[in-house]
Amino acid sequence: MDIQTFKIKVVPMRLGVEIDGIVWATSDVGIRGSFIAHSKENGNRYSTDDYDVCPAGWRLPTKEEFERLIGNPQEHTSDGVYIGVAPNRIFLSFNKRNSVTYWSGSYRKAERLITRRPFKCRYYLSISNDYAPGVYDGAMKEQMKCRCVLDADVSALGKSQASERRDMALEKNESRLSYALP
Repeated sequence: MDIQTFKIKVVPMRLGVEIDGIVWATSDVGIRGSFIAHSKENGNRYSTDDYDVCPAGWRLPTKEEFERLIGNPQEHTSDGVYIGVAPNRIFLSFNKRNSVTYWSGSYRKAERLITRRPFKCRYYLSISNDYAPGVYDGAMKEQMKCRCVLDADVSALGKSQASERRDMALEKNESRLSYALP
């Protein structure tokens, strides 16, 4: 029997790109704690009560981070929108209604009109080909996708593989950064 040797080139997947000083995941959250494999696939949808869905070292973006994101160049297509400047850009894929919504990790305290009982009103990002992108708040029961940002305070998690790779990339003065999950 012949034994064949194959050389395999392993290309690491870019899990994050830096846009306006914030490292954004290149794909949506799939099952809780993991990203989907391809950026043009739709991630799972989560309810307004789901906050801890991002992988270790990542978190949901704040309202202010979403506002900074939509201030960057955008290229709309029939199936989604690219935000950022290549090679540091992300793709947000549209749903059947030609729009996309993502939960933020930020909320504001609100009061119900009739009962005056307090509740948390969560912010979300909404982008469509039909209207300008914006960050809104609402106590909707609708489920939305989640896109994570690299947690700036990785020191609290210990020296993870993500921060080690970031440090190595900065030392090599690479123009674009790659991140991997621990």
